[in-house]
Amino acid sequence: MSDMLIIATSAATTFRKALDVTSHNVANVGTEGYSRQRAEIYSNAPSIVGGAFLGGGSRVDLVERMYADYIQKQLVSTNASVMGFKEALSYSKQVEGIVAGNDEGVQQFIQRYFDSMQNLADNPTSRVNRQLMLDEANNLTGHINNISAVLTDTQYQVNAQLKDTVNQINSQLEIIQRINTQVSIANSQGRQPPNDLYDQREQAILELSNLIEVKTFRQPDGTIDIHSINGKVPLLSDNTLTRLEAAPSPYPDENRIEIYVNNGGQRKQVSDLLIGGGQLGGVLDFRKNMLDRSQNELGVMINAFVASNNWQHYMGYDENGNPGKDLFSPLQTHELHSSDNLGVEDGTNIKITFNPNPTGVAVPYSLPETQIYGEKVEALSEAYKQIAEMQPRSYQLLYNGSEFQVYDHATSRPVTDDNGVVYTIAPGSEATIDGMHFDLTGVTPTDVFAGDRFIIKPHQEVLKSFAVEIRDGQEIATRGQNPIEEYYDPAIDINSDGITSYTEFMTGHALPTPLTVADFNASIGAAGIGERLDKNGDGFLDRTEFDMLKASAAKPGGEGDNVNIANMATLQSKKIMFANDSGQPAETLLGGYSRMASSVGMYVHGLQVQFDAQTNTYNHILERRETLSGVSLDEEAANLMRFQQAYQAAAQVMQTAQSIFQTLLGAIRG
Repeated sequence: MSDMLIIATSAATTFRKALDVTSHNVANVGTEGYSRQRAEIYSNAPSIVGGAFLGGGSRVDLVERMYADYIQKQLVSTNASVMGFKEALSYSKQVEGIVAGNDEGVQQFIQRYFDSMQNLADNPTSRVNRQLMLDEANNLTGHINNISAVLTDTQYQVNAQLKDTVNQINSQLEIIQRINTQVSIANSQGRQPPNDLYDQREQAILELSNLIEVKTFRQPDGTIDIHSINGKVPLLSDNTLTRLEAAPSPYPDENRIEIYVNNGGQRKQVSDLLIGGGQLGGVLDFRKNMLDRSQNELGVMINAFVASNNWQHYMGYDENGNPGKDLFSPLQTHELHSSDNLGVEDGTNIKITFNPNPTGVAVPYSLPETQIYGEKVEALSEAYKQIAEMQPRSYQLLYNGSEFQVYDHATSRPVTDDNGVVYTIAPGSEATIDGMHFDLTGVTPTDVFAGDRFIIKPHQEVLKSFAVEIRDGQEIATRGQNPIEEYYDPAIDINSDGITSYTEFMTGHALPTPLTVADFNASIGAAGIGERLDKNGDGFLDRTEFDMLKASAAKPGGEGDNVNIANMATLQSKKIMFANDSGQPAETLLGGYSRMASSVGMYVHGLQVQFDAQTNTYNHILERRETLSGVSLDEEAANLMRFQQAYQAAAQVMQTAQSIFQTLLGAIRG
């Protein structure tokens, strides 16, 4: 009888535990991340009576957690992707609205500016038209300044979110670290796994994936190691927490937050390693691949706009007969030095300008008496050539101990010329890179050390300084130039053709051959002209060099002349940007803007497609997890009824065993 009672007792205990597990499932039907549990019922070892095996009842050996690690990892991964795309999409739609959705967009302002220029070309003496052109120029600069301000504000929003997200990540990692400790203790003290702790940890990791995309590794003691998705940034290793830090970039004036970790006392920037999923990865992706890119692409168009307008403006003369000057504020960069630099050079002596004639007169109109027309034409041609070479990127100059190597700041790849040779600039020298003049003539080698870094953002800087320089419409250089009049001497025009030839010049001034530069300057009464004509620098002017006089006049066209303003109006349709493989410019100014707007739209569209796809994937995986691990109230209700009936039956067996035992005792007592 003792066997029957023992079997009944063990059965009652078994089904009571099964009822406990089922009740626990029902109680947690609404708990986030809870995995359904199941009491694993096993048969007790049988006893041998004589030659027969008699059953020994049952027991609950283990409470199993209905869980698949591969499904949970897929869930964490897709959730991180969804959150990353969602965050990047939110910011990018904001920028898209600024760039492409404005009713008074950049294209309309540029169109109106060129329309006003054409109106002035039709009536160049009209003061109303002159003022209208300045008004439209100011409207354009004001609109660009507004866009630039919003993009800058977006940068500050990104900075604030990076700080907040990093704090949340660190807090979530602390929660996981504490659960890891509890799991390790529980595993060391008992045979039954701490299922509820596992669920809490998996839910904490899922919530962490909202913030950052991670990869997890289970350790023998049951704890979890957590790394960034690429495995290069350890966040929780051997249950030791590595905190992320959101702090200013190494360039103090950049106003940019970067992400750092401290490993072994070494502080390392890891922003680019965390681009991807989660809110942090999505924001970093947006900043690098859309915000920075948009600012550079808009800025390169504005740089081309400013350079082309200014350099064509230099070619003309205003109503007062003065040579054209800056119409828009020219490029002025602010070089940023790293706080880790050892040298005393702070970037002040690193100057980046647009100067297509660095070896001659830096600004054509600065010396109008000595700047000959032919050279101005050559400089303008060179200006257009170099405008076409401009690229929408920022630069990093890294000093290697003897020279500066030039890198793309966004990609960290070397910037190379057409032959694949990396650009380098020695202190005290200069170079033309991507159509811009890098002037390091003021940098002293002793003021920089190997490893010193500087960054330059010329196309973002031009957005900040974009403004109209001219205040008086009379200063608009509408008039062209007469290429003959200034050097025409009717007294020696032997054949009366209106041109002073080389022979007429030599004969009329009774000059010996060869013609020296000094004799030429003395004859025309102007210093410096002969030196500019002397292209081979031998101190003499041959017939070919002298013929440049035919294109050397610097006198303005007559009252009402519209040659220069008409040339400026053609900039609307002239291809001047983004040289192709043949070296020919492929885009107009509006085309350059459209390229930027298109890249913004494509980025948003790509994000939307990926967000929708990953959301569908996440929902599918979540459904799979719920099928495996979720609590079904119908199933649990059936289990409750089944286990309750089994428990009652076991109790009935116990009652029967007791009744039989009492009957036997009564018979013995007789």
